[in-house]
Amino acid sequence: MDSSAMAFFQTQLRSLRWLIVYIRRHRFMKFLAILLVLLILFKILEPNYFSYTISYFRIIINMVNTDIQRHQDVTKQEAELVWGYHQLQKRFMQQICKEKNLPKKEYLWLVSLSTDNVLPGAVAVAHSIRRISCYTKIGAMVTSNLKNSTKSILQQVGYEIFEVESLDCNWMEKSMNIPPTNTGIPGTHTRFQAWTLVQFEKIAYVDIDYMPLTNIDEIFDLPGELSAVYCARPGVLDPCFNAGLAVFRPSMKTRADLMAKWKELTGIMGCVSDQVVMWYYFAFTERWNPLPYSYNVRRKLFYPMKAYHFAGYGVTPKPWDMKKPPTKKEAYDFPGPALHRDDMNILWWQLFYDALDQYNLHQWWNSR
Repeated sequence: MDSSAMAFFQTQLRSLRWLIVYIRRHRFMKFLAILLVLLILFKILEPNYFSYTISYFRIIINMVNTDIQRHQDVTKQEAELVWGYHQLQKRFMQQICKEKNLPKKEYLWLVSLSTDNVLPGAVAVAHSIRRISCYTKIGAMVTSNLKNSTKSILQQVGYEIFEVESLDCNWMEKSMNIPPTNTGIPGTHTRFQAWTLVQFEKIAYVDIDYMPLTNIDEIFDLPGELSAVYCARPGVLDPCFNAGLAVFRPSMKTRADLMAKWKELTGIMGCVSDQVVMWYYFAFTERWNPLPYSYNVRRKLFYPMKAYHFAGYGVTPKPWDMKKPPTKKEAYDFPGPALHRDDMNILWWQLFYDALDQYNLHQWWNSR
């Protein structure tokens, strides 16, 4: 063997010795080396099983890489189902209700208005309920500051009007001889007045920006003093509920208790929102029935979805406040299904344009 070959052999031998020492000193490298040896033996002794094993690993890796796409595919399928139900019930639900021949119930869908600029939301809520619910009695609590023209439009779309006193933090602070802090949304606690409407068996209170997509009449038959949806979607822990949909049995006692709880909390921590008062009163005494999140989906879309709530929390504008809303043609041409929040805005406008035609409200809308 010539000197150059001998030198090459000695160099490789030193490299091998160095590699063995390195592997011995590092546990992870030792593990990899053992694993490599086992794989080589596995391939030699069981070539068929080895081939199958490699194929399975490739499939698993591909599943991990496509997991997001698979979730999106499932969401799209669920969205298409909801879209199909929505389209069918818009056209045929009232016919189905007649065929059911349901017993007469004193059930009421209720909204609350403390300002005139939310009237478009009330129009859309009324039109949606009157198309897809078998219980089409709708009511609106209104405060004295609303214009007569607003009340007239409400009656035109089918609302029964209930004149109530406006309640908010300024009202409570004044009643407690506390200087007004002007905190909270004006009129937001007016919701508590709904418990005085004892002529009804059950009330489903919905926020003015709530949009039912399919029939949800089953909420009237749920047990408990109050039914509402947790604040957060499944998988997220957030101990509160969102009262954008609240189903309850009206009671003067409950109304008095809510007012007392509101006053108690104001004395402890300052004036809190109506939802916080309701949470402390109903949840802390186990008087409420949690509804599935699908009944009050907010912000990001979540399927299955029975209703969508345009809760913008002061950040996202309501559909009727959009700077550039879709035209009637754009709204009607939307093919569905709804996969993004912007799609829900289009769906709301589709509903609203239909209401303008149904109740002959174009003069009111164009004069704004």
